[in-house]
Amino acid sequence: MNKLILFRYLRYILTVLISIVFYSCGDGFFDDKNNNLMWQDDPYTLQERRAYSNNTNYEKVGSWPHALSYCNNLSLNNYYDWHLPTRSQLQYLYNNKDELVNVLPEYYWSFITDSPGIIIAWYVRFSDGYTSSIYRSKSSYVRCVRDR
Repeated sequence: MNKLILFRYLRYILTVLISIVFYSCGDGFFDDKNNNLMWQDDPYTLQERRAYSNNTNYEKVGSWPHALSYCNNLSLNNYYDWHLPTRSQLQYLYNNKDELVNVLPEYYWSFITDSPGIIIAWYVRFSDGYTSSIYRSKSSYVRCVRDR
């Protein structure tokens, strides 16, 4: 009997600790308190999924230049300082993707600091965490982030 009580208590403590690190705000974003970041987390629409399939730009889907512009111009919950995440930030997010409300097992763009003449950009694939680069002209999903 004591082992069962201890197990339930530890499970409760773990649930509380996870909720401290990630807090879903329900307003299209969630707080990553562990890294002092706020992540965009609103649903992907049917039009966005079609844009991904058709390799076109639409809202949270598109080429790397489109993704960069989308995040830099995003206004969400009265915040205007959104940007594309770094590759390491996206990898961390992938490892904690169960905390997200809206995530697809697809490619997500990351920000790179290479010169504008480079024709490839890094992504993280959210089906398995694989990281590589593809042409910037290809469509991928966008998940913006901001510092808290």
